[in-house]
Amino acid sequence: MWLIVGGRQTGAIVEAIKEYHEEEITGVEMLGDVKNKEEYGEVRCITVLDTGLSSLKDWQPFKRVRREFEGVDILLYTRYPNLTPEEGTLGDKVKVFVSEKTISISDVAKRLNHFK
Repeated sequence: MWLIVGGRQTGAIVEAIKEYHEEEITGVEMLGDVKNKEEYGEVRCITVLDTGLSSLKDWQPFKRVRREFEGVDILLYTRYPNLTPEEGTLGDKVKVFVSEKTISISDVAKRLNHFK
């Protein structure tokens, strides 16, 4: 299963990605709402869009989720490179993708192919 964290538009994002994939996808609006690993079953990948972060200054919720889902790949999409920590400081299984203006949902869907 894939977990998508994308803010208020999470439902629409999940539906768009489902057009590309048959994999089970669960959407969560805010990263702070992701509480317990057992709630989600076997998660293969977590995709976090910057709209799913409550603050670009407080990375503790991100770090908590990373610890809770240790060993799971996390893809972080951000439009704010100056406010996003360096990839190497976020953990071994974290990949950061920077976009200047928008985050392409089709790009997100294509990258998820690696986690089937």
